Amino acid sequence: MVIILLTLAGSFLFSYLAKKKIKGAQIGNFQLESKKINTNLFRRQIRFSNAKLTTENSRNNIVIPEARLSGIKLLHLIFSNEMEVKKFKISGPTINFYKKDESKSSATPPSAARNTGKKRVVLIHHLEIPKLQFHFLDEGKNKPDTVFSTLLDFNIWELNTDSASHGYSKKKFGFSRAKLFAEKGSFKTSNGLFNLHFDKMGFDTEAPNLIISRLEFNSPYGKYELGQQTGVETNWYDISIDSIQLNNFDVAALIKDTAIIFGNSSIKNIDAEIFRDKHLPFPDKKDTKLPSAMMKSIPLPFHNDSLIIENANIKYEERGEKAEK
Repeated sequence: MVIILLTLAGSFLFSYLAKKKIKGAQIGNFQLESKKINTNLFRRQIRFSNAKLTTENSRNNIVIPEARLSGIKLLHLIFSNEMEVKKFKISGPTINFYKKDESKSSATPPSAARNTGKKRVVLIHHLEIPKLQFHFLDEGKNKPDTVFSTLLDFNIWELNTDSASHGYSKKKFGFSRAKLFAEKGSFKTSNGLFNLHFDKMGFDTEAPNLIISRLEFNSPYGKYELGQQTGVETNWYDISIDSIQLNNFDVAALIKDTAIIFGNSSIKNIDAEIFRDKHLPFPDKKDTKLPSAMMKSIPLPFHNDSLIIENANIKYEERGEKAEK
């Protein structure tokens, strides 16, 4: 009888403390709201559903249909400011981030972050996020316009918000391994004049080769229509690439020094058509750069040992100034 009472009391205490710590929790600039939270003392498990992360000063939000924390160290959760979890699985979340409109930014400085005392230290041995939908949006006049979107499967091991003695780390954030698979990526650039698509992209820090399959760069406008949109000479592109592979990608350099460094790289099966209409006025600023100038304009330190291009078919044509319209 005593054991039963202690078990019930422990279960009630675990449920109460878990709900108290999760409901309204502050995660960075985000506030967590969850309509349903279930706990299981024997499995040391917390499961919450219909959750949403929102911010006060933007429309950025993360919608979480279901999330499950398993193998929680109870003593850390109850008596300390630490949380250690064996596995954290977030199923099918949707992330909506909005492009910041500088013209709408207020001169008033943002309110100070809430002072919640010492920040919680979190160690997650395995974070799994399957079927993540990511959207980066621009607030249009009538409705938001999607700038970038993709579907993701993401795994990270030994995620630590305090320090990391091994693996990859920066300041008070570290992990030992990360694995990413993305598909159906779409990115609008140059104010919607061009679209960049990829079919699949994969990366694993244990074999640090970034592989992209079926990359396409083109315009929703025809070769003669694009110039009508810009009013000046503008290169029109229709480019497809079967695969791009960047080998020995230096993840530590990217995290610590914000530098893009990789070993040899290869591009296979390029099919490109480029067109320029010389009937239109020449732009005040050139919209194209030589390859050397383009490399120098990259805002991050960049290094590549070698590049191999296999099977390229490139066609360039232009309509001359004196050609018939």
